[in-house]
Amino acid sequence: MKYAPGYNIRQPLVSNNTKRPEINPHSRERPHGAPFEVVGPRSPMSWRKAVEEMALYFKREMKYESIGYSTYEWRELLLVDDRMLVFTDTYVEEKQPTKESRTDFTIRLLFTGVIAMRARKQRWNSRPNWTLDWVWFHPFARRRGHLTRAWPFLLQMYPDLKISEPPSDAMRAFLNKNGHAKIPKGQGKLGSL
Repeated sequence: MKYAPGYNIRQPLVSNNTKRPEINPHSRERPHGAPFEVVGPRSPMSWRKAVEEMALYFKREMKYESIGYSTYEWRELLLVDDRMLVFTDTYVEEKQPTKESRTDFTIRLLFTGVIAMRARKQRWNSRPNWTLDWVWFHPFARRRGHLTRAWPFLLQMYPDLKISEPPSDAMRAFLNKNGHAKIPKGQGKLGSL
């Protein structure tokens, strides 16, 4: 079967190897019970690349000119505080057992969605104002209540949260439904749920 180029959405997989797990130092920023993982500048490169891939899907879907996240943007001084909140599922990948590994499967994390949180600073030494910049979920993960479950944790982590303009129709409906239509507007872009 042939497929149209550019219309293929593959969910990023990252290693969840129990023998040599990739340590994410930003995991401790995640509130207990939150349905997402926190990805930041010190997260494993494979995690940051997975977020970048999802940002590329967001860019294509929303028809933006620039990508919403780059693996290497943490090098820029003003972006060090940014956080990507990623939603994951467990994916079991079958494989052939070998002498080194007698198991016939590997468990991986399947990235299904991301919320981009940007730290906007007025001055280099000021406390950041957090802005929800964009949200993207794989089409199979949409309308499953992910953002609704994450919302209380999001407000706990970022009590002075602002929303990037212009919000999509889906985000505007979400905010109205959850009683947050009065959240201050920020700058930037915001995508689909």
